[in-house]
Amino acid sequence: MWWNRESTRVQAAVEERLWALIQHWDSYANRAHSLQLQGRRPRGGFTAGHARNLADTLQARLDRRRGELDLELQLTNRLPDVVGGTVIVPQILLDQLATGHDETLVTYPLPNPGFPNTLGI
Repeated sequence: MWWNRESTRVQAAVEERLWALIQHWDSYANRAHSLQLQGRRPRGGFTAGHARNLADTLQARLDRRRGELDLELQLTNRLPDVVGGTVIVPQILLDQLATGHDETLVTYPLPNPGFPNTLGI
């Protein structure tokens, strides 16, 4: 179905984008940690701990987004559940039932007498 293709395309784009960011911050955290062990400060102002927190936050975001996309794949189209309804009964039928007349042909007056109005009920 088209939504499966679309969801798969979106999932691939999300994976690619977030995975690239996770790898970037993970690599930065490793480099910053090695520089901090040497007593030097890493460029960019981020410490190894901060970069690691960013990578972990992005990983959690990726996991959450994967779950959301998996739920989208489970969606199915189906008919709605009907929980109520209406029955419309013509007043003339109710009148016939109330009076006990069993007429099968009912005539209604029309504003234009040139057209007969007979309905078989």
